[in-house]
Amino acid sequence: MIFANGKEVGVLIINKKGASELISYVLIIGLSITLAIVVGMWSKGESKRVVDTTVKESEIETRCAEVHLGGFGCIRNGNLEINVKNRGSFSIVGIRYICTKSDGNDISGKIDLDPVLKPGEEQSLNNLNNCDSNKEIILTPFITFGDNNIICPEGEKIIESIQEC
Repeated sequence: MIFANGKEVGVLIINKKGASELISYVLIIGLSITLAIVVGMWSKGESKRVVDTTVKESEIETRCAEVHLGGFGCIRNGNLEINVKNRGSFSIVGIRYICTKSDGNDISGKIDLDPVLKPGEEQSLNNLNNCDSNKEIILTPFITFGDNNIICPEGEKIIESIQEC
């Protein structure tokens, strides 16, 4: 009831439909803003991850391009001797080898170099006596990048035609 000057004028009817429309608009706008913030934060994190990964891969490729392994092999007193030389710009911490045994089966392994092979230095590998000296031996260097050892196939050395020393 509505009163004016002490007299009853009429009944005030509240438009309930208009109030519910206003609430729905406020909720839609609020949800849209929240969704935009969530998507923005996700895309920012995702783009940072992509940039970090791309920069890391690019730096690894650049370093591996500057890793070059030289060397030769010979047989002395029936034992296979492999001498390697670091012709690159970074220290080599290990070498993966792939070779063929005398029975025809391929073998592979990793040799950790201790001390590391610094640029310009030579070192003898003596763990390859299982390899057939009549077949090729593939040597692929590892370098350290951060806390990880990274294999650099760009710097690999293939030793073939092994003769007597």
